[in-house]
Amino acid sequence: MNKVYILVLVFLVVGGVMIYNNVGEDDNVGFFKGFFTWTWNVVKNVKDVTGYVVSKEWMPNDNNTNFSNSTLEELELKYL
Repeated sequence: MNKVYILVLVFLVVGGVMIYNNVGEDDNVGFFKGFFTWTWNVVKNVKDVTGYVVSKEWMPNDNNTNFSNSTLEELELKYL
């Protein structure tokens, strides 16, 4: 779990450096506005992707393809 925190921190720092280089050294208000707007958009996108993933049906259809509980004899009779 610590690796996830480090990855998120590195992602935010790299994003902040890119915004800082784009805005300029003297415009602190522009930097904070750009950084928090970018961070808010990242949070919204993560929320949208998470909602999409949660709404998907992840269980397979029940089409009798799992024969782990069947005996070999039952399978031979069924498919002969």
